[in-house]
Amino acid sequence: LRYSVGEQSNFILAPMALTSIEQINRWGVENIQEYCRSITDSAITRLLEKGFLLEESSYRASHFFGIRHSRQIDPKKLKDALNKSRIHVSIRGDAIRVSPHVYNDAQDLNRLVKILSGVI
Repeated sequence: LRYSVGEQSNFILAPMALTSIEQINRWGVENIQEYCRSITDSAITRLLEKGFLLEESSYRASHFFGIRHSRQIDPKKLKDALNKSRIHVSIRGDAIRVSPHVYNDAQDLNRLVKILSGVI
């Protein structure tokens, strides 16, 4: 309830939500997942080689995953480096939540690997 806008219906947003769902259906959920896998696989392999920790691929989605490192990463240094490179992720405690989607490409993931490699 904390985030409630005081009403249950927001008729202005309904056409936008419908259009979004129609677009996702045109693209195909499986196609979106495959695209995200295709742009993340190489980056994830390189992160694992650099000592980062990720859930096994059979337990995570390609469009949503967390990254940790066994060594402590300075959160301020990490946030500054990410902001400077205009990389938007969510830092959750000692994990970095990454949510690539159709607007991302492999170069975006390469930039993320470069930044993460530089802060450990």
